[in-house]
Amino acid sequence: MRKLALAIGALVVLMAASFVSPIGALAASAPNVARVLGPDSGARPPRGRVHTPSTRLPSTSTVISPFNCDAGYHFVASPNGPAPNFLVATAAINAGDIWAVGNSTSASGYDQNLAMHWNGVNWTIFPTPNFSAFHNDFNAVAAISTNDVWAVGEYWVDGGPSMVNIFAEHWDGTAWTNVAMTQPAIFNFLFGVTAISSTNVWAVGTRAATIADTLVEHWNGTSWTLMSSAGPSPTDNELFSVSAFSATDVFVVGEQSVPNGPFQTLAEHWDGTTWATLIAPNLGIAGSSNEILGVNALEAGHAVGVGYGYFTTDVNGNTVTPRQGAAWDLLAAGGSTGSTRSGPGTGDNALVAVDRSGPGVWAVGFWRNTVAGPRQNMVFPATWDATSHTLTWGAMGASDSPSSINNALLAVSAISPYTFWAAGYDTNSLNAAQTLTEGYCAPHFTMTGPASTPGGSSFSLTVKVQNGDGMTRTGYLGTVHFTSTDGSATLPPNYMFVSGDNGVHTFSGVVLRTGGNQAITVADLVMPLTVPAEANVTVCIGACQAPAGTAGSRSTGQSSSGTAGGRGGVNQSGAGVPGPRLPSVAQPAQRGENAAAVSAAASRSTAPESAPPTAGAAAAAATTTPVKAPADRVVSLAAQSEPVSRPPEPTPWNVLLLIPLVVSTLALVALRRRRIKEKSNARI
Repeated sequence: MRKLALAIGALVVLMAASFVSPIGALAASAPNVARVLGPDSGARPPRGRVHTPSTRLPSTSTVISPFNCDAGYHFVASPNGPAPNFLVATAAINAGDIWAVGNSTSASGYDQNLAMHWNGVNWTIFPTPNFSAFHNDFNAVAAISTNDVWAVGEYWVDGGPSMVNIFAEHWDGTAWTNVAMTQPAIFNFLFGVTAISSTNVWAVGTRAATIADTLVEHWNGTSWTLMSSAGPSPTDNELFSVSAFSATDVFVVGEQSVPNGPFQTLAEHWDGTTWATLIAPNLGIAGSSNEILGVNALEAGHAVGVGYGYFTTDVNGNTVTPRQGAAWDLLAAGGSTGSTRSGPGTGDNALVAVDRSGPGVWAVGFWRNTVAGPRQNMVFPATWDATSHTLTWGAMGASDSPSSINNALLAVSAISPYTFWAAGYDTNSLNAAQTLTEGYCAPHFTMTGPASTPGGSSFSLTVKVQNGDGMTRTGYLGTVHFTSTDGSATLPPNYMFVSGDNGVHTFSGVVLRTGGNQAITVADLVMPLTVPAEANVTVCIGACQAPAGTAGSRSTGQSSSGTAGGRGGVNQSGAGVPGPRLPSVAQPAQRGENAAAVSAAASRSTAPESAPPTAGAAAAAATTTPVKAPADRVVSLAAQSEPVSRPPEPTPWNVLLLIPLVVSTLALVALRRRRIKEKSNARI
């Protein structure tokens, strides 16, 4: 009996230990690889609990690097903390005010928050708070103004971890400081953030106790508040990205799944009152994993999402069908569609992030030649037409992949329709992940002409070609083509710029004949990412009259100025009714550029754009010791350490342990009673 008692006691101790250490117990009980919370994009190799720090000294000095402007993404040098280093999110205020966040590894092997800033000339690391001696990770950043930026993420409370907390840090123009957040569960993660205004910020992610569920927090200008959110799956729901068109029009995306089942798409829409789950198609055969990793709101009730589909594995977690990059047209009213956007390789492909300014859209990620081949940067352009409510994807664009081991772009921010920043990581010759930043700017046209002209009269138009920084592109030798809304117009024939033009040419003999407002557009059809220019001309039937009140006009008597009224009664146009949203593929273009837009819409940045200084100004503006970007970034193939290991997802099996625990307790009670009875009988 004593042996039985000892055995039962040992069982009770083991079960109690499993409750005290849920992560260890869950990992031991998992039939395959333990579930890791967070995006499973395949952009990084499998993540370890603790990194092996590099012996390389951190480079925190200012780095000066030229910004190449030729309609491709190009490497721009950026500093690093102790390796490895990852940049996972970016936010742009204007061309000279951009943030990129992620993590670098401390001497103890744990992640520490990493924040870098671009001032139009160089990238510089800024100090940020860390909340524990263990993993601290920035996962997302959103910018409202120069002195109003939010970054969110999570940190391990201990080395177990027995608890993971979320955090929000705020940049006030001087320093990053912590702002308290609600901790709704044992394990909490924030993966996305978006800012509508200084008093309206949304952050999304995952919370987990026994199951993983959606997590939404909202900043009202005073405090962060936990918000209710939808979770369609009873066992696993995660949110990875959020984008808002307005305070009553917010999209979130992620994944949902059942235990040991494939990931499936998850998209939700906030109408100002409630969250509604959208039906987003899953791509691939039954059982394929799909995740929507990034989202951008295009217009009211309409957003674009990017991620991957078609991913299948065997029972041991080995890849059977690799990921394929994918894009989704998300409609709040229903009818969402999905399509493939993959690179040239046969290994994993995934789009991780997407952003837009006006008609210009870029999605970024990575592709691999083979299942185990090195990762290479992948960028896809698209053109947004706000009139037809359609998004047209182009062929894969040009980008640098400076490392021969791994390159992955994990974030992208739009500054204008023709200027973007992308960020991620690559791997250097010491097998350490390094920050990777790439800038993109496309040539674009400006066109000047008369505001009005008599019908049938000849006039001139001047076309200028500019780089993304606003400087004249003196070496442009492309061919331009003119179109007009006036079907009776006489337009210049196609013209190939010559070196003597120095990027500027005047075209004479233009004639418009149809009365009213008419538009003339110039575009380069060979390089469609050059944003076309449009001139609007009023065609007068007969002589055009001078505006009232100008010299020579008979309307010299003007009424007294009235009292300005309130703005509350201003009529606003209603939201248009979305048309068919099936994504269409443009014809392949030179260097993978997207289709030409009719006009360059204003940037969605919350502050006016300022052009970066010239190269000479860049050198003069540097206040710290410049670090020359390495000319040779060729590296050798070796194993790579990776960032934070998220705790495995708790599963409902813990409930089953209660049964043997109860049985064991009852057995002990019965044993105790029997021993007492035996002693009583012995006395008798």
